[in-house]
Amino acid sequence: MRKRFVLFVGVLCAVCFILAACGAGQPADDSDEVAQIVSLTMTAISSEVSTPAVDAAGGLKPLADNCEDLKTSLGAAMGTTVTVETVPVETSLSGETGTACQMTAVSGGARFGNVLEVSSSLRGLLETRDWTGYLQLPCLGHGGAGPVADQLCYTYENQVCEIMIAYEPLEMSLCEGIEGPIDACLDALTPEQKQYKVIQTCAEGSAQVQKGAITGFAQMLDPYTPGMTIYALDPVTGKWASALTAETEGPAPFTLEVVPGSYQIFSSLGTGYAAADGWSLAAISVESGQTVSGVNVSPPGASQCGPMFGVPASPDGLHPPLIGATADCIVSLDLPKAEPARIEFAAGTFQTQLHGTLGPQGLEPYVLYAMQDQEMILNLYPTGPAYLVVSGLDGTVLVSKTAETTSLIVRLPLTQDYYIDINSQSGETIAYTLAVSIPPGAAANNGRVHPKVEPFSSGLMQSLAAHSAPVMLPPEFPAEAGTPGIVPYLFTARAGEYEASLDYGLDCRGTGACHYGVITGMQTDSAVPVGTTTFPFEAGRARLTPLANGITGYFVDYTCGANCNDAVVWWVYDGYQYSIGLKAGPRTLVIALANAAITNSMP
Repeated sequence: MRKRFVLFVGVLCAVCFILAACGAGQPADDSDEVAQIVSLTMTAISSEVSTPAVDAAGGLKPLADNCEDLKTSLGAAMGTTVTVETVPVETSLSGETGTACQMTAVSGGARFGNVLEVSSSLRGLLETRDWTGYLQLPCLGHGGAGPVADQLCYTYENQVCEIMIAYEPLEMSLCEGIEGPIDACLDALTPEQKQYKVIQTCAEGSAQVQKGAITGFAQMLDPYTPGMTIYALDPVTGKWASALTAETEGPAPFTLEVVPGSYQIFSSLGTGYAAADGWSLAAISVESGQTVSGVNVSPPGASQCGPMFGVPASPDGLHPPLIGATADCIVSLDLPKAEPARIEFAAGTFQTQLHGTLGPQGLEPYVLYAMQDQEMILNLYPTGPAYLVVSGLDGTVLVSKTAETTSLIVRLPLTQDYYIDINSQSGETIAYTLAVSIPPGAAANNGRVHPKVEPFSSGLMQSLAAHSAPVMLPPEFPAEAGTPGIVPYLFTARAGEYEASLDYGLDCRGTGACHYGVITGMQTDSAVPVGTTTFPFEAGRARLTPLANGITGYFVDYTCGANCNDAVVWWVYDGYQYSIGLKAGPRTLVIALANAAITNSMP
């Protein structure tokens, strides 16, 4: 569970299997007292990061010939000296462990325009040496991309290199007093106050990243199938492969040799391998050495909208694209409705999350049985425009399509089945997560804590409060002009506890550069914080700080690797512990938010 938290908030160690520690030290603050450990010792021990053991005696070893060459090239590209050390590693490509040469270069912030410029330069260094980009990340550890970080993975025969690029302040103390996420701090600093840091880790082993294969048949509507060219195109990398088929009186077999990646399959005659929705081409993932079989390439079929799916232009430039049905035409068709999937909760729980994809203008139906006067809470998190439509078996419409909403909190009028449709308004395939909960009867809630002003328009936190823990919330969460509104994404909601990521907009779901902060509440018998299910309380780094209404707070500053995690204030009041955190938040701002939550929520 701790590992999940680290990934959600973006504490992205440059190479977690490689570095013994991750993040910068905290600036000294003589005005604070170090928090008393007292009974927190066991909590602190249980919450320490557990780094997986790596067998340094495994098959991986530093590059025999290329480490010195790559060091020289990296130094020239970055315009600086490069340090080299040998570190333990484990590769996700084959599972091998061992050691690698790790090169570190730090260059001034004025040398490049942005992280992508650095990334482009380093890609060129490897690609001119016939190294191939590999999309299965991470390949030697853990990392992440974003506005201030990037990650690359390249292979050559049995060799692998992982590159982590970070754009960061020279000193984190330079960000004190600058509100907002780490990129807001970087925008406020001069180029001389920033730096680009590159960590390039390279190893070779016995296992080689091998080509894979896609096999299947091409078939026209008529039994006669003319000869054609079958293409496999990776739309992300632009890499492609092709194979010729012979003319036959039936299906024509083909085999495509491809490097690992995700491919769309189509032919020079406009046939293709369609996705399940019938309106787009499927994506086929191929791993190292894997053969994917049973790919049957066929004509797109016809509907009132013409060809049901289109195919791109051939990568060799010999064949133009075939245009498929338009999104407007698809939505106008009276398509048969799919049988709804029934939603059921696991024993002892009252919530679940459903994940799926929607084709262009697609619809995904669900059905849920619930009792009269129960409260149903729905939150849809799509990657494109999509909305909820909810109705009862008796025909009562709880949310219509015209409402264009992604959330619903409603007390149910009858005991019956309720139909929940997810309607895509996108002309492309999108992914979604649907969070569904029907909390049990109200848990014990002393009622002494209740925000006077609700900062979230959905009212989600207030609704859950009756079934989890009384909430403490500030009247608002400050955000930069032009950014999406701050919304909660629930990690945990059960009797006596809630945990939520604060995000810029509904699409974030607790990850990456769109993560804003965190709020938690949990019933406790302790007089001091003890952490929650997902978020540990780091007693060894906590500093006492006075809060509003005579409450004692515990401030835990953020740490930074490739990205920064949250600075958090913890406190205990009337049998519940609370916390508010901001990603790379200045101490003064985080404490001010905690005080605002206390004064907004206490009688």
